[in-house]
Amino acid sequence: MLFAGGALFAGYWLSAPIDYTTWHAGFQHASIRLLVWLLVAGLSLHAWIGLRDVLMDYVKPMGLRLALNVLFILALATYAVWISQMLWGVNG
Repeated sequence: MLFAGGALFAGYWLSAPIDYTTWHAGFQHASIRLLVWLLVAGLSLHAWIGLRDVLMDYVKPMGLRLALNVLFILALATYAVWISQMLWGVNG
């Protein structure tokens, strides 16, 4: 796993600079869009589990914990919808 990360890092630094048209062309493929969206979904789930555990450990009043949980869920869902609009929006 460490080798794969090192290879990606080296490939990033050794590759030619990427401009807007290259990025735009890369995101025209549905598979890239799907992979980015899955990355965002996994990151959101990971963030939710971490925040939930922190709130369960450190926020003792049940009402405040519930309110913060709902707030974080709404924020993460909003971010996921926003990224979906960017990936498959009007010009998608």
